[in-house]
Amino acid sequence: MASLIKRSNGYFHLITYLNGKRIWQSTGATTKSGALHFLEDKKRKSKQCKNLKLSQFKTQYLSFARVNLAPSTVTLYTGAITSFMKSVGDRLLVEYTPQMIEQFKISHHVYALKMGEIVFNGLPTELQKDDQLKKIFLS
Repeated sequence: MASLIKRSNGYFHLITYLNGKRIWQSTGATTKSGALHFLEDKKRKSKQCKNLKLSQFKTQYLSFARVNLAPSTVTLYTGAITSFMKSVGDRLLVEYTPQMIEQFKISHHVYALKMGEIVFNGLPTELQKDDQLKKIFLS
């Protein structure tokens, strides 16, 4: 349940609850009509997010990241999101579950056993760089 309240400074604030905590957010408006406009805009944006696919989020987020983050970080995030989409599919953001994230994490980790002992523990790309293990396990 959300409430609009006018504070003593003349500005309307939106009060919501998240996990039992009260959250105050300024609407930036000093009139009730301005505060209601802020509330409607917030509802519209919330509905848009519920219908947002990961591929759409990726495009939006990476355009933000290119301006605000280092190029190497953008490259890292691009690869991570792309790999995640390949692993669990391109779905609406609200459809992803913690189990899908765990599935992704597990699918990107390799254990190599030889005679019951772990001889390799790492990423597939690291396994491909180790010539001895590559010869044994990838040939």
